[in-house]
Amino acid sequence: MPVLRPDWNLEITAENVLFAQAADSAAISRRSPRLVDVAHRAAQHALTLIDPVVIYREVPVKSIEKERLYLEDNNSLSGPLILEHLQNATVVLVLICTIGGRLEDQATSFSREDISFSFALDSAGSFAVELLANHVCRYFETFYNQRGMKTSIPLNPGMIGWSLLPGQIEVFRVLEGINSEVSLSESGMMTPRKSVSIVLGAGEEILRVGSRCDYCSYHGRCFYKDKSEAHSCKPITQLERIEL
Repeated sequence: MPVLRPDWNLEITAENVLFAQAADSAAISRRSPRLVDVAHRAAQHALTLIDPVVIYREVPVKSIEKERLYLEDNNSLSGPLILEHLQNATVVLVLICTIGGRLEDQATSFSREDISFSFALDSAGSFAVELLANHVCRYFETFYNQRGMKTSIPLNPGMIGWSLLPGQIEVFRVLEGINSEVSLSESGMMTPRKSVSIVLGAGEEILRVGSRCDYCSYHGRCFYKDKSEAHSCKPITQLERIEL
């Protein structure tokens, strides 16, 4: 069944938490050691609250018309970004990653008594779900590469050229029937909030163009871009017997 509930070691450090807060960990260490301690406690507590789940489905591409990619399951993906990166795909992998709702519930409860810890815990969750998504994308890239296929960059609804609400609806339609973990609001927001939706194209003729940062609405004014290499993750390799 294309739902993974892995026991993965998603390591989170105080530096990761501060990074997710768009803070300079070195500067914070000099100016406010207390906040570093808060970040450390939040990172440790977050590890007890993460319930990683990955819902995914691989669907063959049926045809392309104008700015719409039609899939064999009678669903479709649309927009300039989709056509730019997936026009040569023979299959697309649609997935949602989530760490569950326990962490955000805890962060909300702590907001009444310790706003600093609440914010740090929420930031730890944001880092954790991005880490999970990066691990999963790198694993599937290797999975397809070993089968002689290239992969596109990971595409997320809300990137330039793929509007958030239509994109989220398209993702959830593809995963309908196997997704009981994450719900979608009328505005396109997911619950649990610490969730990420992704589409990855694969095929022998895929052209991998640019990076996710190039298509982000914060491109050119993002704190994280110059620090991304320092916070890159190692791919998870212990996914076995994946059913596509």
